[in-house]
Parts: sequence; C-alpha cells; structure tokens
Amino acid sequence: LPKSAVEASGQVDDLAAPHGVFSGSANLWPAELASFFRIPAAGPGSVQWSGNGSFQTAPAGFSLAGKLTGSGLAVRDSTFEAANIALSGDLKASASGLSLEGLAAGSALGKFRGTLSLKDWRDLQVSGFVDALSVQRMGASVHAPSLPWSANLRGPVKLSAQVGSSGFAGLVAEGHVDAQPAA
Repeated sequence: LPKSAVEASGQVDDLAAPHGVFSGSANLWPAELASFFRIPAAGPGSVQWSGNGSFQTAPAGFSLAGKLTGSGLAVRDSTFEAANIALSGDLKASASGLSLEGLAAGSALGKFRGTLSLKDWRDLQVSGFVDALSVQRMGASVHAPSLPWSANLRGPVKLSAQVGSSGFAGLVAEGHVDAQPAA
C-alpha cells in the first residue's frame, strides 16, 4: 500500500523463528483498500486504524485488533453510487479473515449498525439494522427513475456474497423493514 502510512512499535523475539507483538496506527488510502478488497471505491476520503497486533513466522500468522474509522468515503460503479460515507467499528483480522463488530455507517442514504465479517478473506456476511434508509435516495443511487413518493426504511437486514478477483458474486440481500413516510 504505497500511499498509506503505518506507524508501529513493539517487540520481536527469537530471530531464528521471529514472532512479536506491536501497537500501532495507520492512515490508509481508500483506493488502495478498495483495490485489495475488490470494491469500486471513488473519491479521496480517509481511513484510520489504531490498535495492537502480533505476528509469527512458524507457522506463519498474524492478528490485528483495534478501532477502524473512515470518513468521506465513496463507492461507485456502473450500477450503484454512494458518497460521503462515514464508518467506525472494532476491527479484528487474522490469516483466516476479518470482522468489524459494532459497525456504524452512515451517508445521505441512511444509517446502518451491525457487524461485517469476511471469513477466509472470501465469504462476506453483513447483518444489522438500517434506519432512515431513504427510498428516493436509494433509487437515485442505483440510477432508477424517480419515484412519485418518498419513504424511509427501518429494520433488520442481512447481506452475503463471495469476494473474488472480479468483485462480488452470489450476492444475496434480505431485509424485514418497515416503510415510513419521509418528511
């Protein structure tokens, strides 16, 4: 990640089979993260992480735990766009995948609270609760014709997909939401 910056301090033990612990922080460039996770990100934005980690070389492995925050983020492709996204959550990552617990995300589209996991760095699961999810803004974000009415959605949602070299596959979304007239 050549445009991102990481600072860490810690301890390395046993140079014959190195392992260690560290604390650190990172300012991550969203476009580099988007490329790594194969998501269509756009715009500058910022992502920060601070926390602790460990690594070992025999057997190879690592773990990270800490707070992840982001602001001014955007996602855009030929079918969907969302801008000025803010998020925060408790990140855990290892060779077997990552999770974001206590995830809070919001934009002009609405708000989400829940969890995200990426098991084996491939199987995406998102579950939580949406609030004030604007039907009109969501329609505009997927380039649908303007609706003659306006409503906000609220309720539990789930999403699953596989992340591969060409992006998301097998996307399944489910929700049990209530629609309320928008003001």
